[in-house]
Amino acid sequence: MAKNKGSRGPKRSHASKIKMRCAFNKCRRQVDVKNVGAETQLKRKDVNMAMCRPIRAQCCIIRFCCKEHLKQCKSICPPPKHGGREPLNQNQCITLMQTLLAICPWAAILSLLQLFIMDRADCARKCRWSWLSGMEPGSKGQPVINIPRVNGKTVARSIPIYRPFGEFLWTISHGNPIESSNGDAWPAVGQNLELESPLFPGYAADGKTRDWNKPISERAYLARLHQAGEILRAQRAAAKANNADHPFNGYDLNRLGTHSFKKTSVTLFSEQKVSWAIISAISGTSIPMLQRSYDMATKARQHQAMEEVYDEAWAPVLGTEPQQPSESSRPGKFCGKCGQARKHEDDVFCTACGLPL
Repeated sequence: MAKNKGSRGPKRSHASKIKMRCAFNKCRRQVDVKNVGAETQLKRKDVNMAMCRPIRAQCCIIRFCCKEHLKQCKSICPPPKHGGREPLNQNQCITLMQTLLAICPWAAILSLLQLFIMDRADCARKCRWSWLSGMEPGSKGQPVINIPRVNGKTVARSIPIYRPFGEFLWTISHGNPIESSNGDAWPAVGQNLELESPLFPGYAADGKTRDWNKPISERAYLARLHQAGEILRAQRAAAKANNADHPFNGYDLNRLGTHSFKKTSVTLFSEQKVSWAIISAISGTSIPMLQRSYDMATKARQHQAMEEVYDEAWAPVLGTEPQQPSESSRPGKFCGKCGQARKHEDDVFCTACGLPL
């Protein structure tokens, strides 16, 4: 029979009705897997190719005749590496913001907004001008952001905004845009500043035309952070070649992402001994979740704890004098249980509940 013109797929072997055999190298079944369902398919990166018959380099989807053969080829694959985002310290935040401002001003402002509202990128990127109030310089009211339930993880709430940040947003959105060296700016030229318009407008389906009523995608935001990470990685390598220090020495830039900023804020508040009830109210995240997933035991905090404990416990044994307590080791500004503020700088115990500060 003459071959039909326009047919697709691999050629059949001579006198065979099978176009594609199972990829498992020990499979002897005469089964055509060309049109098998998704349950017996794997992406090439998830397959141990040593367990498969020779497969073309262009093949991205590997097909099997049954789930058992799929399992045989997948079971010995090393599991993908997972890891949470890593919080930033003050110098790292400053360096990252300067890098983002140079390549993409809107990404720098979006990351700042994440820091100050202590929420995920999917919430911050959808922020609209109507959410913000009381930002005008000299305003007597407290700057506030009213966050609606924009997705399944966001808790609707109204939280205060750090006043200098609120005034900063108001200033640059009223005739003083931030511009980068590549010509990008925020707010962008032609951007709609009406109440229901997004702070960070995205693009239409073609990826080039601006859609002023559509928020920027989280994927575009992550791409800018990865771009900044590549710049920081090159700067760090240059600093190392010159025996110079760099703020990101010892930091895994592969773990820099859109979730880094919420972790940074929670870690900062925790280090300042702010009540978990206050952190929970601002972030819209339960206290158990904050303590389990966001309060990071950074190297600096581990070092501080080591110094404080061993100064008290082992300094006499070693015959050395304990170090003087640093500013960060003094009593906190708030009680960790009831949230009551310290009324006097010499107070060691909470005046409301009596617990140590």
